[in-house]
Amino acid sequence: MLVLALIGGCVGCGTDDDLTGSVSELVPLEFDRVTVRLQDDWVIITYLRDLPDGTEKVCKLVVDTGGLPAGAQQLEGARFLKRVTLHRSTFAEDSFPIMASGELNFRDFELKEGGEIGGDFIILFETGHDLLGSFSGEALIQQVPDETLPPNG
Repeated sequence: MLVLALIGGCVGCGTDDDLTGSVSELVPLEFDRVTVRLQDDWVIITYLRDLPDGTEKVCKLVVDTGGLPAGAQQLEGARFLKRVTLHRSTFAEDSFPIMASGELNFRDFELKEGGEIGGDFIILFETGHDLLGSFSGEALIQQVPDETLPPNG
C-alpha cells in the first residue's frame, strides 16, 4: 500500500487524456481518443485506438457509482476493487494482469447527459506493473447496453 501512496501522489494532478505505466512492457497503450459514457449508475471510460481494420479498446474502466454518497469523488482500496473493473479488447487478444489495488479520483463529476466527467487513476497489478491514466470529456448516455456490465447493470 505504501507503493500506491508514493506513486499516487500524482493522481489528481493531470488534465489531459493520458495512459502510461510500466504495464506498457506487457501490452501497448497507444490510443487515439477517449469516450466517457453513462449507463444507469455506471461510468464507462474507454481509450480507443483506430486502425484500418476497426477500433481497439486499449483500456476500458467500468465504474459503479450507484449508492456512492453525495460528493464522493474518490475510490481507493477495497472500494476501488469492488467498484472498478478493467477491460481490454484488441486484435492481439492480449489482456491486463490481475488488479491488486488502485485509486480513482474524479475532478469533474456530473452524472448527466453532457455533464463533464474527468479524473485520474492509478492501478497496481499483481505482477508489480502499474497503469496511470487521466481522462476528461462530456458524458454521453450509452444507448446500447454495454457488454461488460453485469446483468441488470
